[in-house]
Amino acid sequence: MFGLGVSSIMFLMGWMLSYHERQALKVDWASERQAYRVTVLDVPVEKSRSILCRVRVDKQVVLLYLPKDSLASSVTLGDELLVYTQIQKPKNQGNPYEFDYETYLYHQEISGTAYAYSGHWMKSERTSALTLKQRALVIRERMMEQFRIWGVNQEQLPVISALTLGCKRELEEEVRDIYADAGISHVLALSGMHIGIVWLLLDFLLRPLVLARGGRWVKSFLSVSLLWLFAFVVGLEASVVRAVVMCMLMELARLSGRRSLSMNTLAIAALAMLIYRPFYLYDVGFQLSFVAVASIILFYPLIWRAFSIRNCFYRSLVGILAVSIAAQLGTAPLVMYYFSNCSVYFLLTNLVAALIVPFIIYGTVAMALLSFCHPLCEWVVWMLNLSAEWLTDVAREVSNLPGATFSMGPISSLEICLFYGLLGIAFLYGQRAKRGLLIKGLGVCVCLLAAHLWSAFPRTKGAEIVFYNIRNCPVVHLIEANGTSFLASEAGDSVVDVLKKVARPFWEKEKVKFPTMVHEDNEEFKGSFRENIIAWHGKKIGILSDNRWEDKVAEQFMSVDYLYLSKGFDRRVGDLQKLFQIKKVIFDASLSRGRVERMKDECRMLGLEFVDLAMEGSLRIFL
Repeated sequence: MFGLGVSSIMFLMGWMLSYHERQALKVDWASERQAYRVTVLDVPVEKSRSILCRVRVDKQVVLLYLPKDSLASSVTLGDELLVYTQIQKPKNQGNPYEFDYETYLYHQEISGTAYAYSGHWMKSERTSALTLKQRALVIRERMMEQFRIWGVNQEQLPVISALTLGCKRELEEEVRDIYADAGISHVLALSGMHIGIVWLLLDFLLRPLVLARGGRWVKSFLSVSLLWLFAFVVGLEASVVRAVVMCMLMELARLSGRRSLSMNTLAIAALAMLIYRPFYLYDVGFQLSFVAVASIILFYPLIWRAFSIRNCFYRSLVGILAVSIAAQLGTAPLVMYYFSNCSVYFLLTNLVAALIVPFIIYGTVAMALLSFCHPLCEWVVWMLNLSAEWLTDVAREVSNLPGATFSMGPISSLEICLFYGLLGIAFLYGQRAKRGLLIKGLGVCVCLLAAHLWSAFPRTKGAEIVFYNIRNCPVVHLIEANGTSFLASEAGDSVVDVLKKVARPFWEKEKVKFPTMVHEDNEEFKGSFRENIIAWHGKKIGILSDNRWEDKVAEQFMSVDYLYLSKGFDRRVGDLQKLFQIKKVIFDASLSRGRVERMKDECRMLGLEFVDLAMEGSLRIFL
């Protein structure tokens, strides 16, 4: 009862802290443009068409997008800007099964987004005092510049900087995908593994201090201090901070004569971080790191006991594999839940990474220490470049192997609970083999398979038409009852790449096959698409992204169920009534807000129904 009472109190405290944090982030921003004085909190990130700055407005954090030009490129951390813009609350686009961007931003303590046009912002002459976190980021940027000065290859710099400084800003999407498919994407994010490698180095270098009186305390103090210094140099990232907190607690446990790494140590570290920032609980990195460590604590001894190897070299390899297997056992359900796929050859790539990553980290330390001696530093840099190239090449080769990844499709919360229930039974069975546990495990397996089959079982449904709320992606998605689907758009095949980034979760969840573009009538498409008029399953849809119907006349009106207006159409809706008998007008998100509001007023006067995708989200029409 005491344990239950304490757990209930802690749960209520966490809920209250999360509630107050969330309420503080929900700000009623002005509905019109206003002048704001903002402070840049982080290093600006270059996007394809803009510069993203994380700024503070009063006490709130806002994502500010600036047009990509030379002036925006000069903005740096700590600058004060004067901007004339409209700040909006985070809002989802309303597409089916899309990523919950609104909640994600709130969990990152971001309460608004804004875009400042050219001429609507300027740099102030004042700069704000940097916080400890910002000073750390400045040092990390200087270290990045030093890497370039010391001769780190520009092609390998993104990987080396990610492995040693935690800066992934310059990593290309292709490289990220290669490491993810190979099952070693975790090495690109500074975490417990990297801190553990540094900790082992410090433990080895400071070991002679143990021989002196009180040397154990001095050794632990220096180890923790140097780890915090390393965390400061790499920007005090959340993953690094929680790893250093874990090492600090383990050092305290070691000094007290207790087991250095235990579930209690892990729980204390998690509790301390959640009290500091409750929203850490919703961070995927936080969940994966603590689950991985917990899984290693529980399953590593069981896996290690299954082998009896005397050769030191093979024992080391088996130890690395045992740690990798234990970590993957715990994180695999979460990885499948969040990313819908899992690597098949993770043991091979993790073994290679376990050999190369420490060499890169230690080599970076050596590069910094030997920077005064150019020949030695040049040799170390050459080895670093070669090691990073090997690591990327291995990841690329493994990702290209047949069946490198597999996907079970969308995983439900129930299936995740069953997965971890099965792991719990497996752990208990490993501790003490009992037939009753084996029977329970088989029962959970049956429930897990039944839940997955139920979610994967095709539902009986009819055809449907989908209009997505995606800016600059005007497209009509036509889905047959059997899952076959087609895309009709004037933009051509380019819309597929844009659309699949947003709509893929919807297609997987609803068992919709990858869509085919319809340029003209074909055998698979049971309809017609001519002159931007779609006739399909008794419905007619007109797509207008130009003024092709201007000055046209017709002896008889064409009945159109849905008139889809997108960027490029700049005439009056009333002019179209000379040709079409319109039942409903749909405004695409690519249209400007002023243009949409004028056409909405016109539709009200004409008595026409309309749907504004930018405001109401996607539209699904079931036939």
